[in-house]
Amino acid sequence: MTDIRTLEALGLTDLVTALSTDALAAAVPRPEEWWSVVELVTARMEDEFPGLPTGSRAAAAQAFDSVLDAAVAGGAIDGQERLVRRLNLTLALLRRIPPEPGSALVDPDEAVRTVLDALPMRAEEASDLASRWRTLDVQQIRALRRLKNVLSPGLAIAGLASANEARRRLEAWADVLPALP
Repeated sequence: MTDIRTLEALGLTDLVTALSTDALAAAVPRPEEWWSVVELVTARMEDEFPGLPTGSRAAAAQAFDSVLDAAVAGGAIDGQERLVRRLNLTLALLRRIPPEPGSALVDPDEAVRTVLDALPMRAEEASDLASRWRTLDVQQIRALRRLKNVLSPGLAIAGLASANEARRRLEAWADVLPALP
């Protein structure tokens, strides 16, 4: 793996090139190194993605996803953290640039579908559990917290999505969110 200090010196376009090589797939750095790479790429994406030409955004989004996938494979983050990081970046970008239907990262309709697919229970069940969360075991409380971590950016993104059935289904969770631990 390229030294993190070398990567830190790169702008987003050069960083995408460096991380899009086969070397990334072959590299197996320590989890803390992946954590640093994830943080670096996330910051660069948030800062520089809006200024990229539309044609370059797909490569940047792919590089971001590749880094997240490699961080999961390397044990630095889990699939849940991957999802939350991606949703948070999508929300941050959508606050700065208009939605791009069909885009991997700035399509709010796609993000809403992703959130719905990730929800482990129905809103009614979550509401019931949330109303008595202090009596639940630690694993159930953690599950509710993970749910909240997905719903927080997900509901904000839903406000930018097309008015369709998926958006309505996700917005049904709006009353549940404040009750989650």
